Amino acid sequence: MSDNCTDSADINVVFNNTGLDSLRLYCGNNSITNFNLRITDRAGNQVIQPVTISLSSTYYDFNVNIFSNTFRSAIPSTVTIFANNYSCVPKSGELKVTLPFNVTYISSSITPTRIVGNNLFWDVTDLSFDRSFVTRIQVLPNVSLNIGDEVCFTGHITPETSDIATRNNLKQYCFPIVNSYDPNDKQVYPQGICTDKFTKRSDLPLTYTIRFQNTGNAPALNVRIADSLSSLLNRRSLRVVGSSHPMVVDTTANNNVINFVFNNINLPDSTSNPEGSQGYVIFELSEIAAHTDTSRISNKSYIYFDTNAPIITNTVKNTIVNTL
Repeated sequence: MSDNCTDSADINVVFNNTGLDSLRLYCGNNSITNFNLRITDRAGNQVIQPVTISLSSTYYDFNVNIFSNTFRSAIPSTVTIFANNYSCVPKSGELKVTLPFNVTYISSSITPTRIVGNNLFWDVTDLSFDRSFVTRIQVLPNVSLNIGDEVCFTGHITPETSDIATRNNLKQYCFPIVNSYDPNDKQVYPQGICTDKFTKRSDLPLTYTIRFQNTGNAPALNVRIADSLSSLLNRRSLRVVGSSHPMVVDTTANNNVINFVFNNINLPDSTSNPEGSQGYVIFELSEIAAHTDTSRISNKSYIYFDTNAPIITNTVKNTIVNTL
């Protein structure tokens, strides 16, 4: 891969067998430039992704995502905050997470820089295309919460002065109170409103998070997630935001399926290592331009632990409308 970047060029990146953990972009130009990013894994699978990369210290593109396990009244739950910067130039800033009034803060895997009321703050340093910030916050939902209630968390990463896409800097995620627990699930942002999950048409992509946990009685050697895409999603727009473990992405299936392959993950079982038994992948996909108002985009995934039958996640949906 060349160290010099020129406008409208192709960047060819070949990952080693540890997956999407070694990307480095060294750019010597001093502007914002568009590229076709051709990503090829060791098995020869390729994704061609148009991207905008900041080539100077002035511009950046912060992004924040939130996902969690299931919330139940009076039982501790964990919320994961994932912040990153799509620029290849490192940028520092501040991450603010606002907790809902109906939970009590317990702890965080990374101690906040400061806490003001129900707002937690972290100084984040040198975020770049391949360096993210991840912290897990443990909270206790109030005993007064009932099934069907929601707890809503807001993430906001600043500054925004020279951020080229500020709408992904501030996001709110709401999670329902339930009385059952499934550690393997799927979440989408924007989450939509009402039963049909009405979502306003936008040039921003849909962000999907798939969580998985080994609840067996021995380590899982390999994990594969098969994601069945709606025909209303553009598979070539795929952007992997982050993952808990090294992996490769297989897009060679002809039936609009994307496979996220965690080979040699050796995921511990939940009994011996509850925290280590969990994993996730976060990725973005754009809508195709041709679909009409009130088109429904549904999506679910199949999680394979070694040779076991797949665990099928819940189905998430967005009903796209021009006006909410």
